[in-house]
Amino acid sequence: MAIDSRLRALRTTVLPASPAADTRRPDADGSARAAVAPLGTVLLADTTDDLELQRVAVRLALEPEGIVVLPDGDYVGFTPLEFDTALAADIARSGLFVQLLSPTAGRKGKGFAAPLPQLQFQRAQEARLPIMQWCERLPDKDQIGDPAHAGLFDTEFLRVTHLAAFKAEIIERLRAERARRERVAATAQMLPTAARTHRKLVFLDDLASLPVVSGRLRTIIREQQFDVRGLPPSAPLGNDGIDVKELLRPCRAGITIYADRSKYATAYNRLVYFLNQVAENSLEVERWGVYLEQGTVASEFGIESDDVVAVDEDGLGEFLRGL
Repeated sequence: MAIDSRLRALRTTVLPASPAADTRRPDADGSARAAVAPLGTVLLADTTDDLELQRVAVRLALEPEGIVVLPDGDYVGFTPLEFDTALAADIARSGLFVQLLSPTAGRKGKGFAAPLPQLQFQRAQEARLPIMQWCERLPDKDQIGDPAHAGLFDTEFLRVTHLAAFKAEIIERLRAERARRERVAATAQMLPTAARTHRKLVFLDDLASLPVVSGRLRTIIREQQFDVRGLPPSAPLGNDGIDVKELLRPCRAGITIYADRSKYATAYNRLVYFLNQVAENSLEVERWGVYLEQGTVASEFGIESDDVVAVDEDGLGEFLRGL
C-alpha cells in the first residue's frame, strides 16, 4: 500500500511544462486528463488495523484532487525518537491533520507513552495544526476500556458521518483555505510599494515558545522600532502553503524561539527549513537569532555559523541594533 500510494502521489505531481509539451497525462485506462493543481497537504494519521481500508480510501479520494497526503508510508515500527522526528517534520509540512477513529485503541509500542492514535493527536494539538476527526458512529460508554482513547471521541473536531461525506468535507475545506490564501495574497499585492518596503521587519517563529516569553520578546522588538512578521499557528509550509521566501524577503533578520523543550523536533525542522529558504533564494536576511534559555545553537541544534546566533532577552536589543 505504501508503494501504491507513493506511485499515485508521483503521478499527480505537477511538472513545469515546456511550450511544446502535452499538459495532459494518461490515467490507468490510457485516457488523458488535465493535470491537477496542488490544493494542500494533509497529514493522514496512522489508524488501527480495522480502519486501514478506510484510510486507503481517504488517501485515494484526496490525491486526485491535487492533495499531498503524508506520510508516504506509515510510522509503524519506528523507535520513539524516529517517530517524534518523522511526525514533527510531516506536521511542519501539513496544513491539516486528519484522523479516523474506531473503538479500538491500538497497541502501545515499546518505549511509547501511548498508542499511536493518541500520540499523533497530541502532537497535532501541540503544533496547533487544524484537525478533522471521523468515526462512523459514536461508541457506547462501556465499549472502550482505555479512558484516553475514549477522550478522542469527545473533541470539537469529530465528525460522526459516513465516510463519503467526510472525504468531501476535507476537500471543500482545503479549497476554501486556498481561496482565502489567494485573496490575502491579492490584497497584499495591492498595498502601496512604500508601505511594503520602507519598514524595518523581523521574522519571528514562536511555535516552540511559551506565551509569556513570546510576549516579552515582541515588546523588546517593538521598542527597537521593528515590526514583526510571523506565521499563523496552522499555516502549512512548502509549495502548497505559505510562500515563505516572499514572507522573509523584506525582513532584516529572523528569530526562532525555543522555550518549550518538548517541541525540539518541531523547532529544529522549522529552523532548518527557514535557513534553507534564506540560502536557496539569496534573501537579504542578515542574521538569524535563536532564543535559548540554556546551551548554544551548536549544542542544541548542531548549527555552527556566525550568522546563526543565540540570543536572550538581555541581548536581543543589541542583536537588532546591529542590523
